[in-house]
Amino acid sequence: MTALTSVEPAHEPQETVPCPMCGAHSHEVVLYARDRLFARPGRYRIVSCTHCELRYLCPRPTLDALGAHYPSDYFIYQTPDALPAFTRPMLKMFTELRWRESLMRLEGAIGRLANDIKVVDVGCGMNDYLLALQSLRGIQGVGVDFKSEVASYVRETLHMPVHAGTLADARFEAGSFDLVTMNEYL
Repeated sequence: MTALTSVEPAHEPQETVPCPMCGAHSHEVVLYARDRLFARPGRYRIVSCTHCELRYLCPRPTLDALGAHYPSDYFIYQTPDALPAFTRPMLKMFTELRWRESLMRLEGAIGRLANDIKVVDVGCGMNDYLLALQSLRGIQGVGVDFKSEVASYVRETLHMPVHAGTLADARFEAGSFDLVTMNEYL
């Protein structure tokens, strides 16, 4: 077993951040994780805030380094027409099942979502989650993704509102949303 102090750090520019929930600068390491999807070298620290117990990544990749974790060929960015025709029905079924189960877990924790709530999905990719919320609950949400070509697709092809950039770049007014979601998000 490797001692926690000798775990190899990730090889990319990183930044130390305060707790995203309460702003505290005090945390403890909970576990080390690695990039299982793209097998990037090194380990990442998941920490727990000593004030509010929120768990988050610290240090985390800088915004410039983050792009390497979300390459253009990442499956979440694939448009349906870019996939082989025979796989599209299976992918559609898998996607619907995935988001239906996600919605059931969410509603199990906070109750049924009303169709008039305001939702922002950060790291929306092809907007699958907001499409599911629209289909299953009639919810109209807003997506945010830092890949401009993905945001263009969502805006121009799906005709859904999306901000190209980060949540901070979007400069949404405080209290604008009832629910913020982040799926497949580092």
